[in-house]
Amino acid sequence: MKLNADLSALHAAVRRMGAEPVAFSLERQAKPLDSIDIKLEEGIALPLNEVEIHNGLLSYQGRQVLLYIQDHGNRIKKLLEEGSKGNKFHVADCKTLKNMKTKGRFERYVVTNSLEGKFYVFGKDRYTRQKIEGRAQLQVCQNCLETLNYKGARHGRAHEIVQTFDIQEFFSTYSSFFSHLPQRQAGQGNQEDYTADWDEASRQYRASKNYTCERCQLDLNTHKRLLHSHHRNGVKSQNQESNLMALCAACHRQQPHHGHLYISPEDRQTLNRLRREQCL
Repeated sequence: MKLNADLSALHAAVRRMGAEPVAFSLERQAKPLDSIDIKLEEGIALPLNEVEIHNGLLSYQGRQVLLYIQDHGNRIKKLLEEGSKGNKFHVADCKTLKNMKTKGRFERYVVTNSLEGKFYVFGKDRYTRQKIEGRAQLQVCQNCLETLNYKGARHGRAHEIVQTFDIQEFFSTYSSFFSHLPQRQAGQGNQEDYTADWDEASRQYRASKNYTCERCQLDLNTHKRLLHSHHRNGVKSQNQESNLMALCAACHRQQPHHGHLYISPEDRQTLNRLRREQCL
């Protein structure tokens, strides 16, 4: 529905204050999703040998994906009660998948880049053989985490990381490797620009935090440019300390409406190396 509003009185008041009205628009236009992105969010059934490997990560048509098996046979009831009882979902070319390929087992997996965290699964009742279906909170494969050493998984932390694993955070961590990002909507309104003294304000704030990320506690004193100053409320001109937060590039990219931030593969590797060295 189109709204017509008479702003002439407001414009007149603005002029009486010695300013000029600024034109603005409430229109927002979202970029339509490609059909492949829509299909991936719903899930595409593929044989294992059709899944591509990119830097050890699973991909399909240039998109980062994870994969899982929908059919859980007569374990379906237990699975729907407790997701940890089901098959694990995979995010990397781990030894489990390599072993299956070696043995020629190309089960039909579902490939998806949905960030929801719940997976459609089905099976049959052990006694009645009736089909049962639903959505379950499956767990990530520990071997995948160790393959990537995600959050230091190789240092005896894999089981701990499984319990708190977040798909959206994981996809954001490796997003710079892929040209397409999982997204339901695209486009956002323009925000007020940075102030003229922003560089100095940012430097002072980061220094006050000893160049340490306030979210993941990564010490970036040796790579200060990889620590950013984030505006909490999204208004770039409001540089008061209460509105700022020192975030490493990876954590900054995970903030709402910051998916456009680019982190080069080299910088991503540096961040991951520093996390390993600092046992984060």
